[in-house]
Amino acid sequence: MTETADEFIARKSAEWERERARGSLLQMKDANREAVHVYRRDAWTFLVQDTHAEAVNVLERLTHLETIGTPAVPMKLPATEYRLGYFIVGRVGRASGKWTWGQFSSIMSAGDPERIVQKARAEGTLLVRARRADGSPT
Repeated sequence: MTETADEFIARKSAEWERERARGSLLQMKDANREAVHVYRRDAWTFLVQDTHAEAVNVLERLTHLETIGTPAVPMKLPATEYRLGYFIVGRVGRASGKWTWGQFSSIMSAGDPERIVQKARAEGTLLVRARRADGSPT
């Protein structure tokens, strides 16, 4: 039996809490594939999609710590950045019946963008006063 969205959120939050406590970092390839960006996951907010019980949106606050290699576009670091994504219960192949990171751009119910922003502000994921890489306010 597949986990419910609430069970998945509890499990994934606990997993990410453990990773944060260990100091684990995320690595993402640059668009040109000649660099890797290194991030720290600082906070996150999950929200079950309003119209799809097996889709969970997530807004993550990341700190972009460094870039290894030559990126397509140089960036000022460190920088606070946000990633919007989703998990969905897979229906095909090895992912069938398992919660899986979404491969495509998020598609949300009409009210979900506002709901996730409000929830993220309340939980402290979305900073009220974001700062640029040089520390100045946005």
